[in-house]
Formats: sequence, structure tokens, C-alpha cells
Amino acid sequence: MLGIGATEQDYIDLRAYLGLDKPVIVQFGIFLKNALHGDFGESIYLRKPVIEVMLSRLLATLQLGGAAIAWSIVLALPLGVYAAVKRGARFDVIARTIAVIYQAAPPFWLGLMLMLAFSSWLRILPPAGREEPLSIILPAITLGSWLFATILRLTRSSMLDVLDSEYVKLSRIKGLPEIVVVWKHAFRNAVLPVITFSTMMFISALAGAVTTETVFAWPGIGQLIIQAVGWRDFPLVQAIVIVIAAMYIGANLAVDVLYAYINPRIRYS
Repeated sequence: MLGIGATEQDYIDLRAYLGLDKPVIVQFGIFLKNALHGDFGESIYLRKPVIEVMLSRLLATLQLGGAAIAWSIVLALPLGVYAAVKRGARFDVIARTIAVIYQAAPPFWLGLMLMLAFSSWLRILPPAGREEPLSIILPAITLGSWLFATILRLTRSSMLDVLDSEYVKLSRIKGLPEIVVVWKHAFRNAVLPVITFSTMMFISALAGAVTTETVFAWPGIGQLIIQAVGWRDFPLVQAIVIVIAAMYIGANLAVDVLYAYINPRIRYS
């Protein structure tokens, strides 16, 4: 921070200004007090308030993560349900094969292949950046591919368990239409573990979008934390980790509330 020409007195003055001359426990107490007020200090490299730097990147990551989880759920849920209903049929085999391929494909490789196909060969989508509205398509597909595959397999597995339950058999014996049995009675209970997983995976996508954001030069939190580590910008790294942890806690709370809404039989004492 001081540069090569700093004197010993400059070091002493800066340590006093940053509070590094106090005992560690006192420094930690000051940090917690400031953090509770949203003050994570100043970025060592960028010389700006950490919260300002982080918020400027958080929106981009939320957009990317939201787009990724949206297309994943919209496609994976109906495909997973249909694969369970048509268990063992050709569609089921194809769906499971696609899911395995998507889960096995490394994100950086998939991203590069998408850039090669749609940006270099077909020239219909921008290869990187965030300047154009269509720029989000390729990174969202890349980030959401693993989510899509996992949600599809989890939905299929959960639906198979529910379809073999007694109340579903009773619904069929009562003569209810198959679409009502599947979507009203079976799906409503099968979707509970999928909701938990999807919510956690959304936060994991935000935290783990490092590879995707790096490949596509997407200016989000994932790219920022890699840069902060390279800069040895400890206040910035700390703030990002704390915010991601808070998002996990908030997501868990949201899932608990959503559980009770979807299944009224669930009550919390």
C-alpha cells in the first residue's frame, strides 16, 4: 500500500491508521462491529469501500445465476416427471443419457465449445462480456448445465418414489385422470427435495461461478474473488465470503418457509 519509497515512520503511521497496532482480539471486535453496520473496510488494491466494489459486481452474478437456474428448472422439472412416468421407455433412456453427459462435461470445456459453435462458427451470439443483452445466454447455459442434469435426475428419482406410494395407487383406483394423479398428488410431494436442492444449488452457482465468469469475462463475484486473491486484497475476500455465507443462511430460511406453504402438513414448533 505504501510503495517502495516508504519510510519506517510511514509504516508505523499506516499500521496505526489501519488499527494493526492493537491486539488481535481488539482488531477482531472492531471488524465485527463495523461488519454489522455493513462496513467491511476499504479495498487495498482498488482503494474503494469494499461494499461498493462488491455490490457493483453482485448484480451481474445474480443475473447470471438467476438465468441459469431458471432455464434449468423450466426444462428439468417436466422432463424429470415425464421420464419417471415413462420409466424404462426410450424417452427415459435419452433423458438420463443427456443428464449424465451434462454432469460429466467440465464447465470450462462446455463454455469453450459453446463459444466455438455459436460465436466463432455461427456468429449469432457474443462470445464474452456483458455489454449486449444476448451476452448472458452462453454463460447461463454453461452455468446451468450441471444444475439442469442434477435437477432432472433428482426429479425423476423423487417421482419414482412417490409414484409407488399407497396414496397415488389409491388416487388411480378412485379413477382420477392420470394428469391429476401425476401433477397434483405425486408431483406436489416429490418436488419438496427438489426445491431444497435447487435453492442450495442457486447459491452454490453464485459462489461457484468462478470458472464460467472467467471463461466468458463476466464481471461478477466469481471473477472478483479470483482477482481479489491475486491482489492479496484481504478485506475484499473476507467480505465476499461473509456475504455468500449470509446468502446460504437466507436460502435455508426461505426453503423452510416454502416447505410449509407447499405442504400444509409440515409445521414448525
